[in-house]
This record gives sequence, C-alpha cells and structure tokens, in this order.
Amino acid sequence: MKNKLIFWLPNYPEVMYSFLLTFVKNIDAEVKVVCLKGLLKEREEVYGGDELSSHVQFIYYNDEEDLDHFVNAIIAENKEAICFFGGFLGKVGRALQLYRQRGGDKAIIITEKPSVRPAKYFNKIVRFLKKLKARYSYGNAYRAVADSIKAVLVTGEKGVCQLESFGIPKEKLYNFMYTHIEEEVLTKEQYRSDKVRFVYVGRFNYLNRGMDNLIYAFDKLEQDNWTLDLVGGYGEDADEIIAWAKNKENVNYIGSWKSNQVINNLQNYDVCISPTRIDGWRIQVNQAIIAGIGTITTDEAISDELIRNSGAGLIVSASKKRELKKAVEYVLRDSQIIQKWKDAAKNYKDKISNEVVVEYFTNIMKYVFFNENYVGERPKCPW
Repeated sequence: MKNKLIFWLPNYPEVMYSFLLTFVKNIDAEVKVVCLKGLLKEREEVYGGDELSSHVQFIYYNDEEDLDHFVNAIIAENKEAICFFGGFLGKVGRALQLYRQRGGDKAIIITEKPSVRPAKYFNKIVRFLKKLKARYSYGNAYRAVADSIKAVLVTGEKGVCQLESFGIPKEKLYNFMYTHIEEEVLTKEQYRSDKVRFVYVGRFNYLNRGMDNLIYAFDKLEQDNWTLDLVGGYGEDADEIIAWAKNKENVNYIGSWKSNQVINNLQNYDVCISPTRIDGWRIQVNQAIIAGIGTITTDEAISDELIRNSGAGLIVSASKKRELKKAVEYVLRDSQIIQKWKDAAKNYKDKISNEVVVEYFTNIMKYVFFNENYVGERPKCPW
C-alpha cells in the first residue's frame, strides 16, 4: 500500500511549487495538498498552468464552510497519513490543533522564519513587544502540539536559531529553503556591454521589498556606467515606482516575466539587486545563482546565507540604505568582481538544485518516520 502524504498549506503552494513538483515526481506515494486559501489573482498570470495538479489531489477550503468540520473530515478519511503543516499559526495552526486532538502523531512542520517589520516602521518599544509576542505565540503553539511533531523545517539557519530560542528542541529543527521554478536553462553567450547591467525582480513595494532603498541608491550614484531594469509591476507602490523608472535615465521598467522564464532572462544581466527589508526566504537569490550571476541582497533576505556560503555577491544591512549605495558603487568601480561572482555562482548552483533539496527533505522524512529503513546519520543541510 502506498504511503499517504497530506500537505496542509495556508494558500496555494506558490513558493513551494517547484519543490513539491520535484518531490511528488520522485516518491511513490498518494499526495494531497489542502489549501486554506487560493492563489492571489495578481499572481495567476505569472504562474500560468499548473502541472502539479496532474500529480497531486488539491483540496480547497471555502470560507463559507465550517473550518473544524472541513479539517476533521479530511483527517478522518486519512488516519494513517503523514501530515506536513505549513506553519504553526492561523488556519493551518487550527488544523494542526485538530490533528493533535484526534491523536495524530506523524507531523512535520514547514515554516518560514518568523519576522517583525523593520524598526523604521515601529518605535523600539513596539518592535520589542512584537518580538515578545512572536516568541510567546510560536512557543505556545509548539508546546500545545509537541507530541505530534517529529520535525520542524524552518527557512534559513537564522530561522533555526530563532525557533530554538523560542523553546523548540534543537534535535527537531532542520534548515530548509524554497526552491526556484524549474525551467529549461539555455546557456547564453554573455552580451558585452560597457555598462554594468543591474536587475530587480519582484513585488514593487517599499515596506517589505525595500525598493525605496533601491531608488535612493541609484538616485545618488555619480557614475553613469550602469543600467537598471525593473521586472514585476504588481505591488502596493507600483505606480510610484514605475513613474520613477520612466523618468530616470538608465532605468527601465520592462513588465513581468513568467515564473518559468526568470532564470533564462537573468542570464542577460550582471548583478541582481534584492534590497528586501523582510522576507521568509528571498527566492531571487536562488534564481540568480542558478542563472550564474551575482546578487546584492540584505541580511533580512534569509536566503542571504546562500551568498555567504557561495561568495556570489554582497550582503548589506537592510536598515542602512547607504550600504546598498556603497555596494553598487563597489561593483561599478571594480568590473572584475562581476566575473568573480559569476564564477562563484556557477560553482555553487548544484548545491541548491531542486533535486538536492528534495533528496534532503526526503531523507529527513525517512529519518524521523522510517528510521529502520534509513542508513546514515541525521540528514545535514547540503547548502
């Protein structure tokens, strides 16, 4: 009999799409994905078709339904299933509580590193109180269901350290990351230019994505040997940012890319800029490395650990806009660093392939649920 696996997720698995697709293609199991909310309309055009639907059974929750009844019905029909819960809180947290109440004891948590908005948007006291609330919320949520949880996978080594400080035992914690959308990467001959080609890909937003820092950095540059392309167009501050791009020399707004075009398109650039202030795992860092280019990102990207481990870029403080400007100036002064970062990315990219991450995840699952069939030590993070 095939093992039954259920992923309980807060919404459509946008950031986990490629990971899940690779996973289900490489495991002999019956897989269901329970979505407690659908895909945002603004993302439908970017994500396009859904190959994942041909490999798993999607079950969508309707807000008009009773949540407890909906969850309990699924649990009752799948008593022997191994369950993966996308977090501790919200509707997924409630599903986890109900799973525990019905005696479930085969759960793995997959969650992002808890984040608090930057100090710029709160005074120090409010920020401190919000951090205390996060510690209390996550710690209590874990303790209430601890007997059911065999492992907690959290994005980034920073996430591992943070959840350990919240009271989750270190032996249950594993570093995890989101993976890039799989696409046929066509190696391109590098386009020669006397200008450094920068690119930003993602939501047009100041608060989370730090695009006000990006605008500051490029507005203050004295050098002229650069271009910057902005890719995206959705987001709370899109109109203002697009207007800036249209009126700024050397800056181009080029619309959005399909999710399966990003890596190929990134190969046309020298450096990816990702000035995020707050994120669970900034996937553009993965995409840039797979594309073979360097990245300037921040210490709040969480995926900045890939830059630290690979040497394929620079990490700046998310709260210091002048550091971003200095990083851009550094690249403009030393063109050799571009090739150095590209070489580092190419040497590192195999460590973050979908296949490697899925193998690591599968080994964790075998280790905690089927230990007698797993040969080896506790799985180690490959990146």
